[in-house]
Amino acid sequence: MTEIATDTVVSTAEDLLYFGHDLDANAVNHARLEDNFIKEVKEKYPLVRLKNRYDNGFKQRLDLPDVSQEDYYAWLIARGWAKCSLSFALVPQQRKSELMERAKEEYPDAFSED
Repeated sequence: MTEIATDTVVSTAEDLLYFGHDLDANAVNHARLEDNFIKEVKEKYPLVRLKNRYDNGFKQRLDLPDVSQEDYYAWLIARGWAKCSLSFALVPQQRKSELMERAKEEYPDAFSED
């Protein structure tokens, strides 16, 4: 009989990102923004799962297995993608401040003034 460890918690970061509407004058720029995000997130998190959500605009459903929501948010802030995250928009301001501090600690180069 095989025992299964019950104290192991596997976390998954989840998000819905919106890059802009597909019918406005800047649709080409929105598509480019989405493409840039996809490249960056796949480089950082090779196991990312993305799913197009093009019902109205450029959207991506994101699942990151074995990555905590906090780790993902820290990266999102450091890379400048937080403004596109619909789940991050729902985070209370106090928590956003804490996540900003975490991002600064984990990704100091993103905040250096060169």
